[in-house]
Amino acid sequence: MDVLRVLKPTLYSNVMSVPALGVFAYLYQSPRFGSFARVNLLTQLLVFISTVQIPALVTGRLSYVDIAWPTGLLAMGLVGLLRTLRRIFLRSDDKDGSRSQPSGGSESGGFTARNIRALVVSLAYCFQGGRMALGAWTMFFAGHLQKEMQRYTYQRIRWEAHGIMQGSFAEKIEIQKEAFTQCLANLGPLCVPMALQSCLDPGAGIALPDVVGWVLWAASFALEHASDVQKVAFGLEMKRRGCRKQVCNVGLWNYSRHPNYFGEWMVWVALAVASLPAFQKLIGKDDKDGSPQESMSSRVGAVLSLLSGPAAMYMCLVHWTGATPAEHYSIKNRPAYADYMKQVNCFFPGPRHSL
Repeated sequence: MDVLRVLKPTLYSNVMSVPALGVFAYLYQSPRFGSFARVNLLTQLLVFISTVQIPALVTGRLSYVDIAWPTGLLAMGLVGLLRTLRRIFLRSDDKDGSRSQPSGGSESGGFTARNIRALVVSLAYCFQGGRMALGAWTMFFAGHLQKEMQRYTYQRIRWEAHGIMQGSFAEKIEIQKEAFTQCLANLGPLCVPMALQSCLDPGAGIALPDVVGWVLWAASFALEHASDVQKVAFGLEMKRRGCRKQVCNVGLWNYSRHPNYFGEWMVWVALAVASLPAFQKLIGKDDKDGSPQESMSSRVGAVLSLLSGPAAMYMCLVHWTGATPAEHYSIKNRPAYADYMKQVNCFFPGPRHSL
């Protein structure tokens, strides 16, 4: 049957879904992260079903993913923020909702190192998701999502190469599956830094990885935002001059063809770095008897989970919905783009090459 073509392992929706499910399963079954995973599951399902799964089913357009994904990140950050504030001011343990008890002479309430980490990571998700969600919702209310975005039009070219034809029942299933893959990303790889930093107490003050991670996060966030601002300004200037089909090669775009994507990826690298103190606590030895706190399989799962966020974002930003689809249409629409590709790195910034 043609509908079975949606199960092909080379489809990006399958390539990305399987590891994301694995990370989610690891978090869900963990006594340390189970409560977090269950709350996040309900949060993401509510966001994705209402903002992309149902609209995509009705309209046949995938562009609603650009609303759902950042809104899901924002929702994750807001939930984390509320849970952290409850722990700080009400001294309520978010594992079971009961009042926390002193442990070793300290309580989970107040502005402890753990709560500061949880507060900062929650705000980071709010800023990162909120910035993109604001842009996506602005586009929605301006009517720009009445037409499919090119990155999702490109997916149909890929699907046709796998025998999934436009208008077929298999395409309807693939649309739903591909949209839900983004939900799985929020349930698995992209929530790991939040889970580590909000659910674990490294038992120490602010460490060097905290400082390095959050300085890198701020720099990456600024780079991503500056890239977007430069591109918008370039587009407005070209429109004012009456120049069409021009290649943006100013500012950061002189060193990378996709500096905004690079900045977005570095944000997730920075979140992983900032999670290292909590991660070290997770895979370390018990303070009482010196035995490993987690089994070998659990420690391997923890390592893979921490690495999965940057890996998934790199795959998405470079190959899945990022650089590859964008450049497919840029080459067709901008005559000078072929030379630009020869001179400027695709993703990682670097010096301009001579022709």
